[in-house]
Amino acid sequence: MAKPVTITWSTERVQKEFGIDLKNRNLAALLAWLVPGLGHFYQGRTAKGVLFSVCIIGTFLFGMYVGDGHVAYASTQPLIRNFVVDRWPFVCQAGIGAVAIPAMVERNRALRGAEPQFGGWFQPPRKSIAGGFTTQDAAKNTVYHPDELAKWNYEGNFFFDLGTIYTVIAGLLNVLAIYDAHAGPMIVVPVVDEKKPEPDTKSESGDKS
Repeated sequence: MAKPVTITWSTERVQKEFGIDLKNRNLAALLAWLVPGLGHFYQGRTAKGVLFSVCIIGTFLFGMYVGDGHVAYASTQPLIRNFVVDRWPFVCQAGIGAVAIPAMVERNRALRGAEPQFGGWFQPPRKSIAGGFTTQDAAKNTVYHPDELAKWNYEGNFFFDLGTIYTVIAGLLNVLAIYDAHAGPMIVVPVVDEKKPEPDTKSESGDKS
């Protein structure tokens, strides 16, 4: 039967068991949120920093590529509830600060009617423009769309949803990386069985002849 274990954490124990200086854990978590792996580089945990950077950033960039750069944006709805309901994937994507910050900047610019930045990345879809939203199909027919989001979905087909999924996964994975930067490695400690041995009850006396 396997021995029961407990999971513990403390700065001193992490440094003693693994030789890792977590430094300022709050700063490390903030850096990890801003850019995947950056908090681990700050702590000198280079291998994990490279792993998180390559895997998470690579997953996000692949999602943006297949989604034609349109799948990561914040809702322009004013209320928190409507903001989340209208664009729940962004809540997950916001696990990466390098996504959340420019997306919120583009949201505010869109609400003011300003031109988008960042090459169109993180720009929320527009509701209307002069001339409307149109696409030429394979037969050279003009397809009209009610808004820009409908245009993106039509032109991207299932790749728009696929790109959204990859960017959502990247954001959620970075939440785990943030926790690791803040808490350090998990330490599994076996539980010591403190039961006292039972006393020997055998009689030491015997038949004497």
